[in-house]
Amino acid sequence: MNLKDVFSRVYRLIVDCQREWGKIEEEHATLHTVRREFLFPMMACLLLTRFFCLWWNVPDMTEVENYLSYFLKGLGVTLAEVFVGFYLAYLFAMIAERVRYVAGIIPDAMEVFKLLLYSSSILWAIQMLTDLFSILFFLKVASVYVVFVLWTGIPIVQKRVQEEKRSVLAIVLFLLIYACPLLVEKILSKLMY
Repeated sequence: MNLKDVFSRVYRLIVDCQREWGKIEEEHATLHTVRREFLFPMMACLLLTRFFCLWWNVPDMTEVENYLSYFLKGLGVTLAEVFVGFYLAYLFAMIAERVRYVAGIIPDAMEVFKLLLYSSSILWAIQMLTDLFSILFFLKVASVYVVFVLWTGIPIVQKRVQEEKRSVLAIVLFLLIYACPLLVEKILSKLMY
């Protein structure tokens, strides 16, 4: 899967999420393959856009060490926000489902990973657009659309979820994929700056 395929998948999840979730479910990809072909390229693009955002908005500094420190801290926070935040959300989702708190089922780890990853990719695409073009700040409101994408994907990816628990699961997963990276970013920003 190349970058064009990665962003095509994100686009199709936004435009026709039910059909795209069906395609995702039919792939039967391993965790390693999904991480290598989708997660890592998305993270690389997010880091690249954050680098350009930091470069365009660099504060007035006089020494080269300050520039380097500024970029490394900014990229480090972004990497931790995305990577650690995503895996923290995954961990909490697995714990919640293991104790039958949210969905009343024993999940397959790959199902939860797919739901979180492909839904998070929409949030990451919004973040990339708003980093590159700050005039598009209003797109942050579109993040709520991820609840619908999750709600649509849950019965396709996790066929055993009861219909009455589907909305709760979609909201809980959205809160996890939105709050965990935000929490990591806030903590690291306080520690580093």
